Amino acid sequence: MNRLDAAGTRLLGYVDLDYGTRPITQIRADVYRWAGYPVRGVFLDRTPVSPYAIGPVAVTAQAATRAGLPEVVLNPGEPPDDAYRDLGLPVCVFDGNWRDYRRWSCEGARPGDGHLVHAVPPWELDQAAQLQVERGAGFGLVTDLGAPDPYADLPAWCGLSPSLGELSRATPAPRRPRPFRHLHAVPSPAPGA
Repeated sequence: MNRLDAAGTRLLGYVDLDYGTRPITQIRADVYRWAGYPVRGVFLDRTPVSPYAIGPVAVTAQAATRAGLPEVVLNPGEPPDDAYRDLGLPVCVFDGNWRDYRRWSCEGARPGDGHLVHAVPPWELDQAAQLQVERGAGFGLVTDLGAPDPYADLPAWCGLSPSLGELSRATPAPRRPRPFRHLHAVPSPAPGA
């Protein structure tokens, strides 16, 4: 995580709200636990969408800010009630597989919302990313990883073969490539000349 943070990657800690059914004490404990890591905020997964369940979401967002984790992203995986928009937090309105994303009507989505698309065949990753742009996604993820946990590792498009566990090990700094220089060829002397 330290290497990703040093490289400028915006890291968020994962907190599962279980659609508002988890006790708030457990959720707040998860948020405060992330305060000890190099993350900038929290990703609130399985956020409820009902206006009657907004309380735990608002309390969790406030706890994150108090813990020094101001970047909070809601992931109900579908468009929530407008009350959630009043919190002023980014919302992921789609969280599903590529097949479902292609069929999704975008009903209730707004420009700038997040779209999380997984189980995309590697040869269709560019097409999926282009569709996100066309649908007005402000942020999101396209990954070839699928069920049961599409966020368990880095997607193929990262071009990295090590797993996240391997990234935590210290590695030597990459060598800087030499600048290209146009060299004029000078013929070598003929043998015996």
